Amino acid sequence: MKIFIIGSNSFMGISLLSYLINDLKDKNFKIYACSRSQISNSFQINNIKNNYKFYRIDLNKNIKELTILLKKIKPNIIFNFAAQSIVEYSWRQPLHWFNTNLISNIKFLEYLKNADYLDKYFHSSTPEVYGSTKKKITEEFIYSPSTPYATSKASVDMLLKNYFDNYKFPVIFTRASNIYGPGQRLYKIIPKTIICIKKNKKLPLHGGGLSKRSFIYSDDVSRAFTLLINKGVTGQIYHITNENIYKIKDVVRLVCLILGRDFKKSILITKDRPGKDFSYDMSASKLKKIGWKPKTDINKGLISTINWVNQNYKNFKKFKLEYQHKP
Repeated sequence: MKIFIIGSNSFMGISLLSYLINDLKDKNFKIYACSRSQISNSFQINNIKNNYKFYRIDLNKNIKELTILLKKIKPNIIFNFAAQSIVEYSWRQPLHWFNTNLISNIKFLEYLKNADYLDKYFHSSTPEVYGSTKKKITEEFIYSPSTPYATSKASVDMLLKNYFDNYKFPVIFTRASNIYGPGQRLYKIIPKTIICIKKNKKLPLHGGGLSKRSFIYSDDVSRAFTLLINKGVTGQIYHITNENIYKIKDVVRLVCLILGRDFKKSILITKDRPGKDFSYDMSASKLKKIGWKPKTDINKGLISTINWVNQNYKNFKKFKLEYQHKP
């Protein structure tokens, strides 16, 4: 089996690479990967860099190069994690989000729809396509995106459904709840909280942290992906979530508790971002029926992430904790 990961320097790309190479017992595959950046700042890359073939390719700029490469390698499995994914900034330059998340995918899929070597194409979607809802979200839920980011992702989801219906394109849709763990970008809420506490800085908590999310550890997501390689049905949507819902402020409070800091003295309540969805409560029943369940509870996952930050803190102190946009 040949596995090709697009967007391999993203948090989930690195996490899946690490899991396949270091944690999965069955190694009956070869791994190829591409990303627009040469070096990942995840500090996970060093222990896996010699165990897969990497190509520096930007989905926006090098589609022809990518398609030639895929034709040569002929991967059975493709994971596509390449996306503009920061919700707040999608309001500022929506064209960049649609260019990456939709237009470049249209160009890519026009080639890939005729690839006879491809068995499964994993499309990494998002619960944001559902918008804010108080109901339990099943895979059949109607889309109601409320931000440019969510709309761009919903658009490519629907396009892929068209390709499945008309061309039998072997897409599998995955929607994971808030993924966290070692290797996550430092501007995300959990690593940012840890670093702010270590720096004795107050964490800006948008809207007081009242919105609700399910947090799932990255290894649990990688296990779901590897299960779906064998058991996933093309054309289907699978939710990857532990179904435990927390207010953002309660997760921050847990980090403060583990680090022995006072929650109220560690935060600064700020204005919420526009279009922010209040809650995503997804059901993972479909995935559980084929043998998956999360193994890492929030406390264990937070401790693991804290340990990762501690191990790399000397380097992390140099990094900005705000998103730096690259078109």
